[in-house]
Amino acid sequence: MINSLPGKEAKESFSIFHNNIRSLRSNFENLEEYLFSNSNFSFDLIGISETKITYSNQDHIPVVPGYNFEYVPTPLAAGGVGMYISNTLDYKILEKIQHRLFKLHG
Repeated sequence: MINSLPGKEAKESFSIFHNNIRSLRSNFENLEEYLFSNSNFSFDLIGISETKITYSNQDHIPVVPGYNFEYVPTPLAAGGVGMYISNTLDYKILEKIQHRLFKLHG
């Protein structure tokens, strides 16, 4: 669709992609190939669910050049969410709620 937009509109568009990746570390290469190898287009936000990022493995998060990664780890064997955010965007994290959730349930 982006290829059908005139030049100015394409530059002013805001794009979001989401993928349930079922383990970011295990399936990152597939995601990277899908998003970046066949297209000159880059997304502003890349949402990832089922990252399986836990407190014990959060030191091994794949890097995407040109993006910051914000995430909430999971205390379980499944779950976790994250978002690659383009470096061209000015953003602010309002609150990461995982601490509050653990206090309610733990």
